[in-house]
This record gives sequence, structure tokens and C-alpha cells, in this order.
Amino acid sequence: MGFYSNKQPNVKIYVNGEVIIHLKEKLDGSRKQKTKHSAGNVTGLTLVEFVALPARARVAVSYEGETAGEGFFSLRKL
Repeated sequence: MGFYSNKQPNVKIYVNGEVIIHLKEKLDGSRKQKTKHSAGNVTGLTLVEFVALPARARVAVSYEGETAGEGFFSLRKL
């Protein structure tokens, strides 16, 4: 998954209503050092994670951030 915005996003991944991942960039920017690019937001808050989901799991994503933000989330059955 990846989320791109000018301000720090707050992203949560839920499985069956319970948070399993909480992704938030630290206020001091220490998670990553970002610099401005002429094309806009070319770097973001990203994560690759492998999760063993229970049968018939309900997965939800919560994004808190600016309305101009963009993101993606991908699931793949292995």
C-alpha cells in the first residue's frame, strides 16, 4: 500500500473491525526524509506486509489526511 499527500497521513488497516496495522509518519519526519519535487508528491508513506487472514475476513482501510491525498491498497491471495 502507499499513500501520497502533502501533509502526514494517518492510515489504519482493519480485519473484522480490529486494527492490525497503524501507519503514521512521525511529526518530526524521522520515518523518511522527504524533499519537494517539481512533479508533486512522488514519494509517500508506503508499506509491504504479509498477513495471514482468517477465513471470510472483512478488510477495511481508514485514511485521515488532506482531501487532495492519493493512495492505493492491494491484496493478493498466495
